[in-house]
Amino acid sequence: AVASVSDPVAVEGMKSLCHEVMAAASDQAVINAMAPDSDHLVGLLAARVPPIFEAAVAAPGPSTTRACKYVLNTLMQVYQEPVLAAAVGEDAERETVAVLLERLLDPDVPRMEEGPQLVKALNVLMLKVLEHCPRTSSFRALLRLLAEPPLTVVESEPAAVVKFHDLVVKCLIKLTKALEATLHLVDLPTLLLDIHGFFAGLGVDEIRRRGGLDDKPLRMVKTILHEVTKLVGHGIHAQLAGSPGIPPRSAEPTATPIIYAYVDLNLQSMGADAPNANLAPAAAAPSSAKAVTPGPVGIPVAASAAVPASNGTPKMVGAVTPKAAVASTVEMSTPTSDNDNGTDANSGSNGVPTPPATSPAPRQTSPPTAAAAATSTPTAAAQPAAAAAATPTPNGGGDVEMHPATPSNKGGGDVEMRPVTPVSADLKNELAGIFKKIGEKLTTAKGLEELYDFSRAHPGVDIQPHLSRTSGAFQMYIKRGLSKVEAARAM
Repeated sequence: AVASVSDPVAVEGMKSLCHEVMAAASDQAVINAMAPDSDHLVGLLAARVPPIFEAAVAAPGPSTTRACKYVLNTLMQVYQEPVLAAAVGEDAERETVAVLLERLLDPDVPRMEEGPQLVKALNVLMLKVLEHCPRTSSFRALLRLLAEPPLTVVESEPAAVVKFHDLVVKCLIKLTKALEATLHLVDLPTLLLDIHGFFAGLGVDEIRRRGGLDDKPLRMVKTILHEVTKLVGHGIHAQLAGSPGIPPRSAEPTATPIIYAYVDLNLQSMGADAPNANLAPAAAAPSSAKAVTPGPVGIPVAASAAVPASNGTPKMVGAVTPKAAVASTVEMSTPTSDNDNGTDANSGSNGVPTPPATSPAPRQTSPPTAAAAATSTPTAAAQPAAAAAATPTPNGGGDVEMHPATPSNKGGGDVEMRPVTPVSADLKNELAGIFKKIGEKLTTAKGLEELYDFSRAHPGVDIQPHLSRTSGAFQMYIKRGLSKVEAARAM
């Protein structure tokens, strides 16, 4: 029904799907059984978003607005369930991100019936995509959109590509700021292959040209590489060697891929502070993860067909254990501090670094023990400069608000460092009453609604002490319930 050419028939199908997923949320076995169909379902839903929104603009009314709500809500039901989102492949995720960002840039969306609510729903859905999809797939999807925006964007007004790039960069900033806490979820050889593909797709001359223009996409990709280099240090050499799609260094400088020059520059700027992590090759991906399409960003897949696909987001064996990163709310701003971003600090005005006479050789040490790994933990993630001048928000339907409405620090979401509010006896009693309602079957739904409202009204009150008294399974149930309340309020 979802694939029907008739929007009313498709909407009824989406309505049924929403009820099925919501009913299965408390039954992990059912969710696991649904997971293999997630990728195909998301592909169908993403393809329906543009025509449904276009119909709502052309013929405003309750029925077309209802269709917009249901297509977003059905996508939300998939992406807010971690197991279902983990089964979504990179192609379907990329298509989802593309259609969501295009709707956010559409100036007609805020003017639609219930337009502000739809913009909010688009933002919340975008957050869930970034939070629950495999990190490797998310980086890959965003880097490909940075290299090749959708044809509908390219063929529209000239400024549309710049605005689209701004939103893609904003999403990448969010993922990059969380790298210190999520590095073990990223297949580094695949990420480095995509970065290499981006540079190779541009070529030295185009990089020089863009370097003189302070190009945001190029600057963002260099920032990602700098952050990875900062976290793994000299271990990045092993990761580059583990990516068969990246050619080795050549005796002829012009034949050596550009990525090596940037890695050398980053290591040189870090000096003795560069970690000496010995990272083993990536482990096999979980069987539930969707295979990542072969081929680096910016390089035709046919030219790199021999590169094996990277399945999902395998964990890195032997990686240095990172401290939990505290990511501030992402703003659309241009980084200005080269030291913070690892970009062009020693590269001159052309944007292409000059490789040192001899590349920094990795220091030879024995593999670190568990205790040594703990003491060699990186101290902070490289973040785009907070003092950077804010770029005007792109015109159109809205922007990607990189701050979830429910308090959470899971999955790389932003952690807002609010001061803890002294809790009065009245607030304690109110919170205890709410948790009592959640614990009783007849009042669970009402309790979750009240907990959501309480968290919004008192963001400085820490509810963790109450959560910690419950089982892990019940904590997950509460967090899922809050996510569903958030999704319902956004519609």
